[in-house]
Amino acid sequence: MEDGILNIVAKKETFSDQGYTKEYTSARLNSKYAFTYGKVEIRAKLPTGIGTWPAIWMLGKNINEDGAYWDNQGYGTTGWPACGEIDIMEHWGKDQNNVTSATHTPSSFGNTINKGAQYIETASTEFHIYTLEWTAEKLEFSIDDVVHLTYKPVNKNDETWPFDKPQYILLNIAIEPQIESSFTSDAMEIDYIRIYQEGSENNPDQPLANVEKFSTKAYPIPIKDRLNIKLNDVPNKETILRIYSKSGRLISKRNVVINNQELIVDDLGNLQNGLYFFKFETNNQSYSIKVIKD
Repeated sequence: MEDGILNIVAKKETFSDQGYTKEYTSARLNSKYAFTYGKVEIRAKLPTGIGTWPAIWMLGKNINEDGAYWDNQGYGTTGWPACGEIDIMEHWGKDQNNVTSATHTPSSFGNTINKGAQYIETASTEFHIYTLEWTAEKLEFSIDDVVHLTYKPVNKNDETWPFDKPQYILLNIAIEPQIESSFTSDAMEIDYIRIYQEGSENNPDQPLANVEKFSTKAYPIPIKDRLNIKLNDVPNKETILRIYSKSGRLISKRNVVINNQELIVDDLGNLQNGLYFFKFETNNQSYSIKVIKD
């Protein structure tokens, strides 16, 4: 860790283990958190150099992989690729700035046909946001909100869709056999990893029962330019309102005032039509309201 950034570093240095001497060292991090469905966002900067192979990816919690965390916990029942693999981001230094995503299933794995890519000119000089949106219907991959791959098989079965079970996240830099002789060290830098899920405590889509305890009325629904929220037993105060898209992306953050047990949110005309979550805090509690803009 350095200045709040996780650095996964590949180095040119000898290391002996299990009867082999390697010329390079690196690292792979496996999460101890597994989940099914949600939105994953990773803000990252990629290494450079022919021979570097960084990846941000996912494997089924049920993978039978001796020595791995989930296998040691007793979940290792299924081999690869039947466990399913989701490659949110892969990058090869020999093809600088071409960033790819892919899925591996029994129906297509290894040199899979289920892949997509886009060219990111600043992949190794600037941070970019790599996103997976995973639902029961599809896997959608994007970089900085630009989609480059959607995996949505018509017939979902064990061969095409092992993605209805928990998966966990992996971060690593691999080293290919052919690496430029001048390479000494570089890192994949991770600013953050965020996972959004419906119904989870950290999702803005909180149970509306929380709102009903203090709100008597929210109108008009659907909204046009303005939303009024009538409140019960709430003191006058200034609070912060956050507006999220239905996928959990923060759209807006603003200061609002509760006055005479009413919260008024105006200047909403620039919102596109659709579903939003309005989240704010009062009395040391956080509340969220589903709002439709029309």
